[in-house]
Amino acid sequence: MTKENQQSNQLRSLPANPSVKVVGVGSAGVAMVGRMAQAGFENVSFSALAGNARAFETTGLKEKCLIGAKATRGLGAGGDPRLGRVTAEGEIEAVRTVCGGSDIVFLVAGLGGGTGSGVVPVAARTAREQGALVVAMVSLPFDFEGNRRRRQAAEALEQLRAEADCVLCLPNQRLLRLIDGGALCLETFKLTHQLMAEGFNGIARLLTQPGMIKVDFADLCAITNGRNLESLFASVGESGEARAEKVLEKLLGHPLLDEGRALLGAQNLLVSIQGGPDLTMSEVNQIMARINEQCASAEVTFGAVIDPREAGRLVVTLVAASPASAPFRDAGGAGVRPEAQASAGAAETAPDFFDNSPPVRPPSRFVPPPPILSHEEKEKHFQRRAGGSRKKIFGGAKQAELQLETVSKGRFEKSEPTIHHGEDLDVPTYVRRGMALN
Repeated sequence: MTKENQQSNQLRSLPANPSVKVVGVGSAGVAMVGRMAQAGFENVSFSALAGNARAFETTGLKEKCLIGAKATRGLGAGGDPRLGRVTAEGEIEAVRTVCGGSDIVFLVAGLGGGTGSGVVPVAARTAREQGALVVAMVSLPFDFEGNRRRRQAAEALEQLRAEADCVLCLPNQRLLRLIDGGALCLETFKLTHQLMAEGFNGIARLLTQPGMIKVDFADLCAITNGRNLESLFASVGESGEARAEKVLEKLLGHPLLDEGRALLGAQNLLVSIQGGPDLTMSEVNQIMARINEQCASAEVTFGAVIDPREAGRLVVTLVAASPASAPFRDAGGAGVRPEAQASAGAAETAPDFFDNSPPVRPPSRFVPPPPILSHEEKEKHFQRRAGGSRKKIFGGAKQAELQLETVSKGRFEKSEPTIHHGEDLDVPTYVRRGMALN
């Protein structure tokens, strides 16, 4: 049975009141889940999975699992995702225990480091193997964290999208628009935890509560599982008079949605409106008309939930799938599992914008000079080439004396010859040395 068929069976067998578990992976994920647990969500269990023992100190979570106690002595993966992945694979039974036992598993992690980037794909695969539907909610690093963490986050995001059913991203860099220059670092990270908790609340209600217009898990997967798409999310709520206008103002100015600009380029959009029995059709129409106007080219999936506990309050949860931003756009088929990617790759051919063949070097124009040889070496060389004596080269030609008229020395007739080392220098050199002329 293929994974697609397994997923279809899981979607059909999901109970009316599914159990939900939230697992924080890595130090950042544990911190975010600790904040979620303090919000007091009903019928939700919270767990922590980390490689650094200090990650558990500030959380009140009951179910905690420390992996790599022997391999890394509880000090984490040191920013190395490969070490985190190997550690998780080596203690797969502990990972299976933490991630099992629920119908829907939310994995919360910060990508870019060692444990979060390396362990969360393993946790997603393990949870799916046990029959759970897996939603991964991950934060992406700030730009100032450097290229290494951004590259590791992109690689982990690709691996995670191949293992989880749905992946939702929270780009930390966009949070800087919500704070002023004097904001403390702790306030910035608390804002990340708050937005992640709000997003989880909206997505969990969307999936677990019966709706007037129901949005299924398959709808969520259809929105997010696109090639090279980045799935963003936001959840905002308001109460009192003009609550629909206030919700729209918050939603279109939300930093995670790039202040509404993410909707302009969105390809797929899921909108869920949650309210009490006092929710009016006028409010629903006002919200959806404005959203449809903002993203006219997107495919929109709409859902509505009536919850008596939300009387007087209006909550809108939005998931938008847009083309991924660099360096996450080159995630090699992100959002598509390997088996689907293989079938698509056979019919898809990437354009050859660049010639990857090795360059052909032009012939060198440099001509080396002939070697400097002595007279004896030249004779031997000619003999080797001719296979015998030098006479064969010249066809047996002999040096003959030219029949030239003898010229007298004139006034130098009685001059003494120029003798140097026993040789008469007045005699030409080739005559004195008996050299043959060609």
